[in-house]
Amino acid sequence: MIVLGPHAVRYGSAFFGVAVAWVGIIVAVAAREDQPLPYLAPAFLILGVGSGGWFTCRALRLGVEALPDRFLVRGLFWSRQIPYSAISSMPMPQDVTALPSIEWFKRGRRRYLLLTAFWVSPGPFAAAARRSAEESVMRLDRYRKDRIRGG
Repeated sequence: MIVLGPHAVRYGSAFFGVAVAWVGIIVAVAAREDQPLPYLAPAFLILGVGSGGWFTCRALRLGVEALPDRFLVRGLFWSRQIPYSAISSMPMPQDVTALPSIEWFKRGRRRYLLLTAFWVSPGPFAAAARRSAEESVMRLDRYRKDRIRGG
């Protein structure tokens, strides 16, 4: 089961990747006009468009994949796998406006992972995204509990 973040969160984060690509293009054009080094403009272009495309793809995949024995949490910069048995607390539906996180133990240390895919800023225009994030968080918690019970 894959639970993606609300559309507004994913598309808003994807805008960051598009902005990085545009900055790379603008810097490459500016570097080409100054011509300090002939390879500088293509390097800026490749780095800007490549990293912008990478961020955009990562943003569109923000969410949590529920595997048989663990969650695979996909963030904007990296992904993390958390076994269900190590989780000590899951975010509640009301946490989606206050940085929802999973708390778990690994090698005796308490760890936290922010679920940025389900973080929705409070406001009058975020009602649909907030509802979607709340439902997603509840669905993930139900799925985890069912797996722990052996369901």
